[in-house]
Amino acid sequence: MPENTTPYDIFAKTTGYIALSPYCHIRQEEEIVVNPRSIDFWLRVGALSPPGIFGQIFRHGVHILEFYHRPPNGQHWMECLQKQVALQTRERCRLPRLWVIAGGKPNRLITQAELRPMEDHLRGFYMGAPLYHAHLIVTSELPRIRETLLLRLWSAGKTLKLAQQDLARLPSDSWEWKVVREAAIALQSEKRYAENEEVRDMIQDYQKLVQNWEQEKIAIGEAIGEARGEARGEARGEARGEARGEVKGLQEAL
Repeated sequence: MPENTTPYDIFAKTTGYIALSPYCHIRQEEEIVVNPRSIDFWLRVGALSPPGIFGQIFRHGVHILEFYHRPPNGQHWMECLQKQVALQTRERCRLPRLWVIAGGKPNRLITQAELRPMEDHLRGFYMGAPLYHAHLIVTSELPRIRETLLLRLWSAGKTLKLAQQDLARLPSDSWEWKVVREAAIALQSEKRYAENEEVRDMIQDYQKLVQNWEQEKIAIGEAIGEARGEARGEARGEARGEARGEVKGLQEAL
C-alpha cells in the first residue's frame, strides 16, 4: 500500500474507479517520474459521458484526481502540479485537468494559490489561473443534493455522516448504491488491506450501512405485503357481504 494512504483515500479511489470506469479509461497508483510519486488516479474520458455531476466535470480529455481527507497545503498543491506536468510529458497530451478533492476547506491554500470560486459550477468548486487547469473541490461546502452525493461520501466528519444518511434514503436500484455496494465488496476482498485496522473499520461501517438498508427494504416490503393482504381481505369481505345482502333481499321479495 502506498505511503500515507488512509481509509478515506482508499474508499474515494475505489468508489471513483467503480463509478467512472464504465465511461473512462482509468489508471491507478501509477508512478510518474517526480522523485518518483504516484497519482491517486488519472483518467481519459471515453465515448460515454459519466452520469450526474461527473459528466459536467469530466467532459473530455485527460484528468487527474488527488484525494485529501484533511485540508491540503501549499506543498501538496505544488506536488499535484508537478504530477500534472509529468503526466502531460509522458502521455504527450494536452495539460491534464487537475482535480484536488479536499475533505475540509484549505483557507490558506486558497489564498496562497489565488483560487477563486468557479462561476459555472456548484458551491465548493474552485479554480486557479486558467493556464494551469487546476481545480479544488471542497466537499464540506458542496450543497446537500443528490447530484453531489458521491463527492460528499469522499468527505469527513459531519459532511460524511449526512452523506451516508442521504445514501440510505435512496432507492435500491440507484447508481450511488450500486457504486457503494461494489466498493464495499471490492475492498473486503483486497488482501493488502487486511492488516489495516482503519480500513477494516471503514469497510465494516459501509457494510453495516448496506445491511441496515437491506433490512429496511425487507421491512418495507413486508409492510406493503401486509397492507395489500388486508386490503384484499377487506374487499373480499365487502363483496361477500353485498352478495349475501342481495340474496337475502331477493328471498324476502319472493
